[in-house]
Amino acid sequence: MGNIMKHITKTLALIVFAVFIAAGCASDPNVESAKLHIGNQDWDAAIESSRTAVETNPENPDAFFYLADALRRKAMTSPFDSREDLLAEAYTNYKKAEELYDKQTISSSEANLIEINLVQTWADEFNTAVEASSGNFAEATEEELNTTIIHLRNAIAILPDSHYVKTVLGEAYLTAGQYDNVEKIIGRKIESGTADRDDFIVLANARLSSGDTDGAFEVMTDIVEQYPDDIAVIEWIAFYHIERDNTDEAMQTVQGLIDSNPEELRYRLLFRDIFQEEINNYIEEAEAILESVPPINAEIRRMARERDRDEAAIRAKMAEVDELISRAEELFEKSDELAAIVAQQFHDYVELKPNDVTGWLELGILSRNRAVSYFELRDNTDDFEQAAVYDAKAKEILAETAEYFEQVVAIEEENTQAWTILFQIYSNLNRMEEALEAQERAGLGG
Repeated sequence: MGNIMKHITKTLALIVFAVFIAAGCASDPNVESAKLHIGNQDWDAAIESSRTAVETNPENPDAFFYLADALRRKAMTSPFDSREDLLAEAYTNYKKAEELYDKQTISSSEANLIEINLVQTWADEFNTAVEASSGNFAEATEEELNTTIIHLRNAIAILPDSHYVKTVLGEAYLTAGQYDNVEKIIGRKIESGTADRDDFIVLANARLSSGDTDGAFEVMTDIVEQYPDDIAVIEWIAFYHIERDNTDEAMQTVQGLIDSNPEELRYRLLFRDIFQEEINNYIEEAEAILESVPPINAEIRRMARERDRDEAAIRAKMAEVDELISRAEELFEKSDELAAIVAQQFHDYVELKPNDVTGWLELGILSRNRAVSYFELRDNTDDFEQAAVYDAKAKEILAETAEYFEQVVAIEEENTQAWTILFQIYSNLNRMEEALEAQERAGLGG
């Protein structure tokens, strides 16, 4: 009998305790009112009821949840450029609700919806931002870019810890020329210790674009130690030096990367990419000069046919042509010198990895481009002796070019592109037997 009474007493105590808990979590009429208004899509009324619930019982997580939910729903049914503040307030209240649910160890559908609502809203805003610019800021119109920026800000408002979106927003600001905003968004990431390599590059480019070249260089040099093997960082610094005609500094910058891992082909390709632009600039300038020569030569021939020809004027025109040819030759020599420095990178590489076809291809392409430059000089001079000199030089380089592509087909026997180039080279060098074989291996018609 005593044991039965103890059991009954214990059971009654548990029931009383459960009733007490239920009373403590009894539904707040203001929360119920907020739910009703949300169901009716009356966001302002829902927000008002929820705020009253929060003020009445600041320990009720449901009050904060439904306030956040009403704010979020109002935001997502409002014009996209008026959502940011609403979403930011929604986030704050969701997090307060989450804190209280955890503190009170409450498991409910509302508690489970917090992360889902935050992530889904973030995804909607971010995806819309990307779609607005078709994923390409550089080609977006001003209106598309501004729309992208607003949606990215909305995404950050609803999920402030989305560090990646802040980087993307920084890139959008950079493209839009909003350099002060780049400083703000990336600066905050740096202060919080969440900035990565891409953030520093965006900030450096913003400073560079705004005219703060020293500030841009300072940003990048500060992170070299942090990212010593990062191609993007090294590339930025190298191009910075090239823009200021510090070619030697640029070479040393990339060479340090190569020396850290000589068998890494990407580093040597970076060396090529950086200096190929300068090589191309020399070549393009020389070609533009050479294009101006034929009309002058035609004028000289016309003047020479005149009965009362002006010998002094003819000599002046001929001197002008000589000067142009000399300038073009000087530019080709500069491109040649720089190409030889780039080529040396791949000579060093194929010594380390003789069976890597890419190294031989790079050597072949660089060499063929050098030969083409001398052929162009040959074709644009009326001085037969000088033309013969250019022709001999071009063919000397072309013979060297053939050796590189022969290495390619030795490694890849069915490389039809290399066989096609060899056919062209052999034909130019009048090595007809080899040309016929290369033609057949390339699959070209007879």
